[in-house]
Amino acid sequence: NLFYLELFPVTGINSIAAIIGVIRLRSSRYIIVATKTKEVGQLRQDSVNKIVEYKVLPLSNSFLKDDDEQKYLELLKFHLDSAQLYFSYTYDLTNSHQRIGENEGSIKPLWELADKRFFWNYYVAEELINNATDDYRYNSFIVPLIYGYVNIIHTSTNSKPISFGLITRRSRLRAGTRYFRRGIDASGNVANYNETEQLLILHHSRESYETFSYIQTRGSVPVYWAEVNNLKYKPDLSIGEPPLEAARKHFDQQISLDGDNYLVNLVNSKGYEEPVKNAYENIVDALGDPKLHYVYFDYHHECRNLKWHRVKILIEHLAQLGLSNTDFYHEERTQNNVKLINQQGSVVRTNCMDCLDRTNVVQSTLGHWVLQKQFEIGGILPPGSIWEHDKLLLFQFQNIWADNADAVSKSYSGTGALKTDYTRTGKRTKKGALSDLMNSITRYYKNNLRDGPRQDSYDLFLGLFSPYGAVDSPF
Repeated sequence: NLFYLELFPVTGINSIAAIIGVIRLRSSRYIIVATKTKEVGQLRQDSVNKIVEYKVLPLSNSFLKDDDEQKYLELLKFHLDSAQLYFSYTYDLTNSHQRIGENEGSIKPLWELADKRFFWNYYVAEELINNATDDYRYNSFIVPLIYGYVNIIHTSTNSKPISFGLITRRSRLRAGTRYFRRGIDASGNVANYNETEQLLILHHSRESYETFSYIQTRGSVPVYWAEVNNLKYKPDLSIGEPPLEAARKHFDQQISLDGDNYLVNLVNSKGYEEPVKNAYENIVDALGDPKLHYVYFDYHHECRNLKWHRVKILIEHLAQLGLSNTDFYHEERTQNNVKLINQQGSVVRTNCMDCLDRTNVVQSTLGHWVLQKQFEIGGILPPGSIWEHDKLLLFQFQNIWADNADAVSKSYSGTGALKTDYTRTGKRTKKGALSDLMNSITRYYKNNLRDGPRQDSYDLFLGLFSPYGAVDSPF
């Protein structure tokens, strides 16, 4: 009660949904709170919520309102206004279903079990986390957020109730905007790294259900490379020395977490993008790791003349290398029992230049392929039947994947994704091509002229730059 009286005497806030964290700017400390949320689905009867409104409130009655302090506040609010942040009080959104299963039975608080790569508010929650080591009551106020996309729908197919959805988690390591964050850093972190989990839940009864989980990842080509803005449509491309140790750190972590990595490279084989393709192939060859299975797919050549259905040729290549559409997590739950049926032992890591548009098409195609096998194993489909004959379910599947594409693209490029007409309808259209043109023009403008402050806002929220104690103003 004292907390409410001190914090909200003027604002009129009666309750808050979550404490996002505490941040110190140049002259004052602020608490960031979520004041309005909406439910985007349920998992294991646990509600998943998206932050809709927030407040940034000073933790003192008097503070210096200099120009720099106001600019830092504007940057902080700029980030919070554009970030798509999700949380659950009782379900760990930072971890895949498989990793959650490995933590089953732990008495640790949710934040302690969270995957720190995807714990987006980790930096601003540090003050609460540090206090929790001395006083367990702080645990209740630490709510891990993910930045990405979550949508879980409840529907039916063949008269059987199911839940279907996606969870995309954006890494806070080497996070940022399209032209300011490319490639890899010395610690093995890559730009625009996202883990996307496709979930299918078969509801047999109120207390009995099966869960299928399928993980895919995307991330920038893991070499030292950059695109330097010069106001031309194609920036100056720069490739650095082969980062053997950094790449080894990156893939050692990926293999330890997800098993064999199938590396799908969609970068063009000719012209502007060719040096990036060659650098990737050289680093994979130099590593010589038998758990890395490299596949090059010349997307624009294979899918020319709007024949985007030919992306399914890629699945044939992957299958020849050993990828199976039965490699996913599968468990059965009843009121008193959890039965582990299968664990996912490999992952497909897809990239194009931006890890956005071409990558989205490939990931949704793989999700489509795996979903067929999951329905067969779950007994939802009769022998020889194809799941997309259910037109409503196909429409829902396509739109969830397209919305996911837009969410990932907006966080990196500032616009919605390209090629989503194919993801939404299974066809390439003239209307979709026109929409892509408009998005491309918008990207050019934003990435060349507006992304400096957006990158600053990432760095401020994630703790990569601390204004407190800084001698010189960065503005």
